[in-house]
Amino acid sequence: MRERILIIQENGRHGRNQSFRECFCLQRAFGELGIVADIWGLGHDNFNQPFNSIADRYSAILSLENYGNEWQPDYAKLKIPTAFWCIDAHMGVEPYVELARRSKFDIVFNSSEQYCCRFTGHCGESLWLPNAYDPFLIDRDEGVAKNVAVGFCGNVANRGEWINFLKKQPYGLRHDEMVIGPDMVRAINSYRIHWNRNIADDINYRTFETLGCGTLLLTNHTPNLERLFRVGEQLLTYCTPEDLIEKINFYMENPEESELIARAGYEHVRANHTYLQRVEAILAALGISDAQVRSAKREGEHLPLSIHKTSDPAKEISAMIESADSLIMSGEWLGQVAELGQGRPPRNGDDFGGSSIESPLFAWVLNNLPPGSTILELGSGSGSTKNFSRFYKMISVEDKREFVGLYKSRYIHAPIRDGWYDLQVLRQELPDHYDLILVDGPTGEGNRWGFYQNLGLFDTSVPIVFDDILRKAELEMMYKVGSALGKRPLVNDINDNFGVIL
Repeated sequence: MRERILIIQENGRHGRNQSFRECFCLQRAFGELGIVADIWGLGHDNFNQPFNSIADRYSAILSLENYGNEWQPDYAKLKIPTAFWCIDAHMGVEPYVELARRSKFDIVFNSSEQYCCRFTGHCGESLWLPNAYDPFLIDRDEGVAKNVAVGFCGNVANRGEWINFLKKQPYGLRHDEMVIGPDMVRAINSYRIHWNRNIADDINYRTFETLGCGTLLLTNHTPNLERLFRVGEQLLTYCTPEDLIEKINFYMENPEESELIARAGYEHVRANHTYLQRVEAILAALGISDAQVRSAKREGEHLPLSIHKTSDPAKEISAMIESADSLIMSGEWLGQVAELGQGRPPRNGDDFGGSSIESPLFAWVLNNLPPGSTILELGSGSGSTKNFSRFYKMISVEDKREFVGLYKSRYIHAPIRDGWYDLQVLRQELPDHYDLILVDGPTGEGNRWGFYQNLGLFDTSVPIVFDDILRKAELEMMYKVGSALGKRPLVNDINDNFGVIL
């Protein structure tokens, strides 16, 4: 029997870009796989048909984020699989959590991975499904001249200061506000550089649409961007106004370099980030088809591109989640991360820098690892153990007896034996589960090769963060580990003293 999906979403309110609405993009993608997908919701011609009279015709229900939820049907009593794709959790997650709790969805997909943990316990599964674009509507247009140096196609929102700043620079800024639909595609095609700034900690549609137009994207860094793209090779990021202007000047003066990155980004999104790939992920998660999520692995990469299942809070979330949640809800946490990510001077009590980790490393972890997760650190200290324990479960391997027990962590005292931590202690006491490894010890240049030599002791499927890679020995060790695992290390573009293997 041919599979049938019912997509539920209010129709678009602007005729000019109505065909760009998510429901229509997904309908086209389902059709490419031979799946019949119908659309029902406020503003559609069939909305006068009662939901309960048509729901049982379908294999599954996919509800998409809407302008409002007042007209939404009752999903809780349905006997078929139901899913919800939450796109704007970064604008305030609680209404969507309440919808999930009330609707008892089997699956909630989130466009921003860091919000998946907020839905766990309120639905069957909470999965990461990033935004996408529709190549049927968005593509390179060779008939449009790239005669705009730097452009921005979008609304002002909280970007006003940045927009005004760019307009005063030598290359200026062309701001196309409320330019939508096909006009948006032509506008983006006319830019040599498309500047972007995400509203919060999201990876917005503009990211995928810009690359889909074959235009160089220069965007601010937000969580998980490097898990979807090779930053510096497929798109560019900036941190400060000075960094932004420096990159604009360089790539305007080096068009060949600009075109290489734009072309790589274009090829990457076409292969990995269209609605077709997202539909394959949805079908695989729902279990109603043999469709498999396409892998976008490249040599030296290991990037989860479509789905990421969150941890079970009953096992993974510690009491510290309540503190972290309150910070997130108030916005204070994001403000702290934003400050730290820009390398602000440490406040009293932060204990960053010197022999401790530096603030950009701390910010990277907070941006990429959900609160309540478990960190296994090699080497402990005030910068890492003290600060991370505010948000995470900590397990600290420490060789110095006097440092054991200083902060909130499960310590493993492993004295140095034959140049590295006592292997007998590690074999007996290392845990079976953790969500990230931080390699920040033992102290002293060249003393961390034992990690590479004993990789078999560790779960190397989790992210591995390497501190102090400005030192030659630590940098070489990181690349040796990457080679052994078949993964390409990523060096942070804010602070090159740490690197990551995903």
